Amino acid sequence: MKIVQRALIALFAAMAASTALAAYPERPITMIVPWGAGGGTDATARIIGTLLEKELGQPVNVVNRTGGSGVVGHAAIAQAPPDGYTIGIVTVEIGMMHWQGLTDLTGASYTPIGLVNADAAGLQVAADAPYKTVNELVAAIKASPGKFKASGTGQGGIWHLAIAGMLRDLKVDPASVPWVPSNGAAPKNVPAEARDKLVAAIGKIVASKEYTDFMAQRGFGVIYAGPDEFAKFMVKSDTDLGATMKAVGIVK
Repeated sequence: MKIVQRALIALFAAMAASTALAAYPERPITMIVPWGAGGGTDATARIIGTLLEKELGQPVNVVNRTGGSGVVGHAAIAQAPPDGYTIGIVTVEIGMMHWQGLTDLTGASYTPIGLVNADAAGLQVAADAPYKTVNELVAAIKASPGKFKASGTGQGGIWHLAIAGMLRDLKVDPASVPWVPSNGAAPKNVPAEARDKLVAAIGKIVASKEYTDFMAQRGFGVIYAGPDEFAKFMVKSDTDLGATMKAVGIVK
């Protein structure tokens, strides 16, 4: 039974034709986060930024660019000069926003550096709720469509799709659980020198004790995939998300 959608946090650099760099990096790097400060994506970006500073010997400034259901920040990464000095945390929503008609951006709009995090969605109820298993809760939803409400992100967001996908797979109309929106929790061909240094640095960071301990303390999943594997991951994620979004009627 497919219960959850997987969320991803990925490092991307802007993609567009550019001349080769000399001794990259020669100056500070900006890392754009498309979501607000204080959330899981922001926390992951900041620990990566701290460790990346040690690996590259230059400051890494984390900047939150929010708005437009993630479009503003993702667009800022894609539209940045393709010199390796602007990178970003691109999240699972990059495989969703174009299906919603919010942007033309897809995973192919960026140079993938590495997949660094994936978490499964979790289903939670109030501590004093009578439901102790997923089956008990689903049975109650079937018995009283519309009685239960769910929340955890914006309308059409990844956690909304997670529960909608779960219900659809269980032959339950996703509309039987109304969703209450809530807030909160890179151009192409980056120069080879910058790309290669970033790839090597990120691979080292994800394997480091500092990173794995930080993520474990917060209950965040750690996963690593290099550029080629990550690109394939993005294509599959886009296809799978599109199928679920079509099933629940939010594709435009």
